[in-house]
Amino acid sequence: MILAVINQMSEAEVVLKKAFEIAKEERVDVLFVHEPSLFDLEEILMDVNKSFDKAKTKALLKEKIKNYTDKEVAIIVKEGDSADAIYDLLKESKDLVITFYHSDIAKNMVKKLKQDILFIKADTIYKNAVLVVESLEGIKAALDFAKQFSPKISLYYNFYYTPDVAVLDPSLEVDLQTSELILEETSKEFENLCKELEVEGRLFVNGVDEEEELSEAINKKGFLLTIYKKDEDEFFIGDMGIELLENVGSDFLVIHM
Repeated sequence: MILAVINQMSEAEVVLKKAFEIAKEERVDVLFVHEPSLFDLEEILMDVNKSFDKAKTKALLKEKIKNYTDKEVAIIVKEGDSADAIYDLLKESKDLVITFYHSDIAKNMVKKLKQDILFIKADTIYKNAVLVVESLEGIKAALDFAKQFSPKISLYYNFYYTPDVAVLDPSLEVDLQTSELILEETSKEFENLCKELEVEGRLFVNGVDEEEELSEAINKKGFLLTIYKKDEDEFFIGDMGIELLENVGSDFLVIHM
């Protein structure tokens, strides 16, 4: 099931279009959440007393949904925190959430929810995409999943490595040699993996390569979708995931696997 989450009626068409485009025959439910602490209430959603009219909101969404399907679609309208509203509906399920990108809401969602979440930043078809991983565990399954969204996937591997002793004392030649050997072996392993998987790959160490930072590299390459694989055993998304979410210009999909 796909849950299309909308915070403003002005972005409803973009979210609904992407949700039904990805869903194909899969079920789509729609959740509208007005967050009064972040958004002024749109006039089109007001009742005669200028309060949030949930019935009117539901009716407007029902009309918009007719442009994409003639099937019955569940529409839920709430006021409050989006992440909490999603959790109340989905709990620990593995359903896909699709929503428009708003920085504060997005950061709250990825910290609270375990669902895969697609944040829309640009209304586009994903002719290419980049899969960003910080572990090579489960990489084949992640690539197969990514190919559901785009026919052309590149693989960017962000390898975390801090040589403890070498950082404290760079004059210790043995430790520096060990550090260089580890990085060399990691690079070779990744290169061989990319050949095996027949995918274009690029290695970053602690968020940078010899030329530029990871988010900068993604933006320069012009990817239309960035897919960030969050390891299943990590409860919270890491700092790199948050940095990418905020700084890449493409649509952003967080997956858990």
